[in-house]
Amino acid sequence: RGRRAVVEHGVREGDTVLDAGGGTGSTSLLAAARVGPRGKVVVFDLSDDMLEVAKAKARAAGLVDRMEFVTGDILQLPFPEESFDAVLSTYSLCPVYDPGAGVLELYRTVKRGGRLAVRSSAVEEDSPAASFAGQFSTVLGVAADSLDDVCTAIADVVRSSSADRVAAYRSRWGSEA
Repeated sequence: RGRRAVVEHGVREGDTVLDAGGGTGSTSLLAAARVGPRGKVVVFDLSDDMLEVAKAKARAAGLVDRMEFVTGDILQLPFPEESFDAVLSTYSLCPVYDPGAGVLELYRTVKRGGRLAVRSSAVEEDSPAASFAGQFSTVLGVAADSLDDVCTAIADVVRSSSADRVAAYRSRWGSEA
């Protein structure tokens, strides 16, 4: 259910999409179907073995021509700033040792006006993700009690906030303005 919601709300036909922490491709396959033949989905994961499973699923679904498979660390995405129309991450930030840095990396790769769609598991109040949510709230003056709220707020910043608020966020969290 969460994966479908992320794709339905985050992906449009013709998009270039990053599925960060894409694993075996469950979310990526939904996205590849939605982007259509003019779109592209980059499945990004730390595990080559999981990406091989994703590639086999893509071949079986007839969608492999719309997909690219890249191995790496979600905390150091090998893509330039503003590379993707949509960046997705489903259940991939919870196991990351620094979820806040992970969110910032996702944010860095979204084009201005693009979409960042994240689905995460429940967050404990004393977890790094909850701490990041609180820090994010302070920096931007928005209500963010969970990682999902943080991602929603970041997406709002990308779409509608003043340049000053975006610069303040990027300055605080280490990304160039």
